Amino acid sequence: MLNNFVGGYAGSGTRVIQMMLEKAGIWVGPKEHLRASYDTHHTLIDFSRMMPGNMKNNYSDKEITDYFLMHFKAFKLENEEWSLKNGESMWCIPFLHKHFPKSTYILVVKNGLDNILNEIPFSEMYLKIFLNRADTDRVKALEDGFHKAFDVDDLAFWHARMVFWNAINAIAVEDGEKYYGGKFLIVRLEDMIGSPVKEGQRIFDHLKLEFKNEYVDFIKPQESVGRHKRKWVYDSAVPLKDGPEKHTYNPEIHLAPLKELGEEMLGRLRYL
Repeated sequence: MLNNFVGGYAGSGTRVIQMMLEKAGIWVGPKEHLRASYDTHHTLIDFSRMMPGNMKNNYSDKEITDYFLMHFKAFKLENEEWSLKNGESMWCIPFLHKHFPKSTYILVVKNGLDNILNEIPFSEMYLKIFLNRADTDRVKALEDGFHKAFDVDDLAFWHARMVFWNAINAIAVEDGEKYYGGKFLIVRLEDMIGSPVKEGQRIFDHLKLEFKNEYVDFIKPQESVGRHKRKWVYDSAVPLKDGPEKHTYNPEIHLAPLKELGEEMLGRLRYL
């Protein structure tokens, strides 16, 4: 019986995994609650309410648990095979494993040098969720990076995003390996695009499901993969406080320092 969660940093390619599983007949959420990104809408599961900061400051563990399980019970998920995807779930791995100990977890990653160049607005939410982590040095780096995101300097803007990408993925991998062990799987979007049949088979083997080539016939190259090799302009749909809406990325200027900043997880995830 498949009970699976999919998560990843915004823009990492989690939707590809859900589309593949849906083609295999796995229930990925009620249509009326699915976003175009295949995220389960917050009316079904409000992952933000389960974030560590909220658990500590706003809601008791019992309130969070009751709220979360109420929605699962409403859709009778305990009696179905399902895979639910929401990027924010990567911040709730200990909680998910606690209440769904038989579940599996797939963390989708994309080269951080490309991932930080997406057009998703920078959000203070990314900082708040880590405020009660015991790893104070990592939280301090997140906080420093967050405040630098609003600097007018382009390098400071990309610096902040790389600090976040590195720290968020490090925490997710640490939590996944600690709580899920062999039921935790890391999938690189580049592998999914470059060798969809091979990577699809690996994922289905992990989930103990039968794989068919037709499940990945929709996968095509993505323009965002390899973006860090060329100049690019970030044009924010949401103004960043007092900072500019546009930031220019130039690999001749920015690539080397960003590689150094993200060295920990870029190396661990085989991007260096």
